[in-house]
Amino acid sequence: MRRGRLYLLLGSLITVGALVLAGTLFLPAAKATWSTARGVSAAGWNGQDFPTVAVDRQGDRLFAWAAVDTDVPGPFFQVQTRIMPQGGIMGPIRTLSPVGPVALWPEVDVDDDGDGAVVWEQDDRVMARRVSRSGTVGTQRTLSLEIPERGHRPNVVVSPGGRALVA
Repeated sequence: MRRGRLYLLLGSLITVGALVLAGTLFLPAAKATWSTARGVSAAGWNGQDFPTVAVDRQGDRLFAWAAVDTDVPGPFFQVQTRIMPQGGIMGPIRTLSPVGPVALWPEVDVDDDGDGAVVWEQDDRVMARRVSRSGTVGTQRTLSLEIPERGHRPNVVVSPGGRALVA
């Protein structure tokens, strides 16, 4: 009786293994490719750690990063953004945060049509701006509570229809 179960188990394992192997042999090859490397920061500006990018369903990209103007004394980081349409030329750089307290940790997400939201930390608060698919920048909003409550390393997600949720 034990020998029969062993053969049944062994046969089942061999069958499953053969099906997995056959399935992987006939899967189409991945079609993703690497694009050409491009700089997104303006000349004279240094991008800082943790740039972020979101891609809509057409392949249009919205980049966001913290950058510092190397010609200005003292580090004044600002959050900047730029749109790059699929197969198109990169749009102009838009500065989202004011000069002043250090602006860091930008995060970005877009809806299905490319309209997005960018959030970042500035002066211990969570800040946000909307960016349309055409590059139009909305008004700046403070999303976190007053100090001493601290907003740190915010995250954003945008639904396919355009509603943003920030944590």
